[in-house]
Amino acid sequence: MPAALEGHGTQAEEIGVLGEAALADGVRGISHAPYKSGVIGINDAASPQAGPGVQGVGKVGAGVVGESERWHGIYGKTDSTIGGAGVMGEGAAGGPGVLGKSQHWHGVYGETSAAGTTGAAAV
Repeated sequence: MPAALEGHGTQAEEIGVLGEAALADGVRGISHAPYKSGVIGINDAASPQAGPGVQGVGKVGAGVVGESERWHGIYGKTDSTIGGAGVMGEGAAGGPGVLGKSQHWHGVYGETSAAGTTGAAAV
């Protein structure tokens, strides 16, 4: 696949592409194509120790922020057959694992197709 800018890390701990800025975004991706992403991360390692496709880390602010004018701010989906969740939250030091807040509908909404299954619950 042709690229305007390309980088390849071939050694352990060698970064493929690095962007850093003191007073602006370190890396920014913008796409004008229908059904394409501005930025995409893929980890195709097949081992159980495979890392995430995208990771966000915030020292003080949020690790990942998603916003949308017409759909979900953040969407998660899994095809796991061993218990992986579409979205998982874990709180430490007294914070909630998942927090929901809404001005005009449910703060947290759940739905399940597993009616009658022992232990199945929408929320």
